[in-house]
Amino acid sequence: MTQTLSVAALTLVIAAALVLVRLHTLPTGRKPIRDAVSDYGTTRFHVYYRVMVVALGAGAACLALALGRVGGVATGALVWLWIFAGSRILIARFMTARPGHRLTTEARIHLLLAAAAFTSIAFAAPTVSTELDLAHGLAKLVVVAAVATLVTRVVQPLTIAFGLAERLLYAAFIVWMAVVAISLL
Repeated sequence: MTQTLSVAALTLVIAAALVLVRLHTLPTGRKPIRDAVSDYGTTRFHVYYRVMVVALGAGAACLALALGRVGGVATGALVWLWIFAGSRILIARFMTARPGHRLTTEARIHLLLAAAAFTSIAFAAPTVSTELDLAHGLAKLVVVAAVATLVTRVVQPLTIAFGLAERLLYAAFIVWMAVVAISLL
């Protein structure tokens, strides 16, 4: 069962990565260095964004279940991974506001879910990696990228690089999740 869950996690994470890459090739008008990944959810290609976040959440859930079966991973680490999974799945229901438009209640919920996801993966990755003695460098990169994403979101002169920082975070946690899933096979 652990191997099945690991394969499912790996498959879902790879699928999410492929959809994310596809989003960047579509004529959305979004600028990857500046704009948030969730801004793709405000385009006519929003279905791709929704599929991507649900696949990431489902992949994280499968990974949490697999890690729970293996043992040796603290409950706290699994809780962080479950928060990431849940927030990624739920965010598909709450789209952000289009750039330049007023912040709606739905967009505020989106921001809270994004903050929960990015914070929880920044705690889950190093905790799981330490306990499994695996992918320490990737886990550190997840934390650094999460901090960079926060800084570029709130420090006005740096907001021009928010999209770049967020994409680094996505790349870091996608690769980290894939390495952990592979390690459980």
